[in-house]
Amino acid sequence: MTVKSFLCLTTSYPEPALPSAGRFVACLNQAFLEGGWSPKVIGFQRGQQCEDEHYKRLDKELSTSSSVTRIPLSQSWQSGIPDGAQVSWWRSISLALSTFKLNQVYHQRYQDCSTHPPVIAHWALPCGWIARAQQPIIYCHGGDVALLERLPIGGYLATYLSERAQRVICVSRQLQQRWINLLDHRRAPTLSKKVLTLPMGIETPSPCPVAKSRFLKLTAGFCVLATVGRLVPIKGFALLCEALGSLPKEIREKVIWLAAGEGEERDQLAHNASHLGVNLILLGELLPQERDALLDIADLFIAPSIQIGRRVEGAPLALREAALSGCQLVTTTLGGVNELIQQLPQGGVYSVLPTVEDLRDQLIAWWQTYSRDCSSTQARFISEAAHRAWSWSELGPRHLAILDTCSEEWLRFR
Repeated sequence: MTVKSFLCLTTSYPEPALPSAGRFVACLNQAFLEGGWSPKVIGFQRGQQCEDEHYKRLDKELSTSSSVTRIPLSQSWQSGIPDGAQVSWWRSISLALSTFKLNQVYHQRYQDCSTHPPVIAHWALPCGWIARAQQPIIYCHGGDVALLERLPIGGYLATYLSERAQRVICVSRQLQQRWINLLDHRRAPTLSKKVLTLPMGIETPSPCPVAKSRFLKLTAGFCVLATVGRLVPIKGFALLCEALGSLPKEIREKVIWLAAGEGEERDQLAHNASHLGVNLILLGELLPQERDALLDIADLFIAPSIQIGRRVEGAPLALREAALSGCQLVTTTLGGVNELIQQLPQGGVYSVLPTVEDLRDQLIAWWQTYSRDCSSTQARFISEAAHRAWSWSELGPRHLAILDTCSEEWLRFR
């Protein structure tokens, strides 16, 4: 099999200090690798250098199948780039300087290639813009579309990028429609044909037995509520903490919340949980097998994301990972979440409004009807439906087909 190369430009990619950052980009690259493509990755280094052997193993795993060039950011970004850039003007300036460096390195790497390879850009801004001259395939994951919606010239930029891109791939139909809504109405009928919906896949669960044993000891005697995600405002964990704190005491004292992830809300969440009498254990960053162990022992997975301005989540990866692990789910239905849960069996999946009262009431209703015997059957149905809809074995070939087709079109253009 002839191996072909492509450049992958991304603001987020797994690294030793942040193993979950952009994990889906690495998994997508693995699917391309299996289809005969060799990815050359250029992206930000968001975390600090880490010498822990625990995380070095992940870095080695990612580097064996692809060349990874990382451009250090001027400060650690445990939150996502769109969220973090809104924290302060200083972060926005430092991001602009780092993006300038990313642009330089990308164009140098592109010129160094013996042949001009196809380009995949994850996040329309800044990566799609940086690679615009090379007719990239642009993947939109949510924050980039929200940023365009906020910019006065966002419609112009979306139209221009659509004209230059081979394809614009959105991870949910809701995100696809928002992108199309940004387009110049005179060009939209033609350009919208380039805009597709195709979610990122999810990995088959592989729970770490050591981590599972540890989590079971931590939660002995409790009903386990689990969350996975960056501890940032849009994830809605502050909302969840308040909802848990408002539960009747006899329920609140019997449940424990295990939160996987890091971010700027960590200290505030710990303080609020203590003040409200919420049993909370902050687990920090977990490796994929540790995350799978957490989902394996969870009685309920909660995805309480909220809307900030026009920013909503596209197709949350953690929610789909929880479904593949067979978790019962409580989730708000903002962004692309509603179309996700429509692909799952009704039993064991509960939607709520992003309010303390609605989330609290749904948790009380779930508590009153919860049965471990019944949940095992629901878990199987949820897991099977998630596998059919979102596993990499199902979605990987569809992404590969797009890259193969665009590569042929790109060669004809050249």
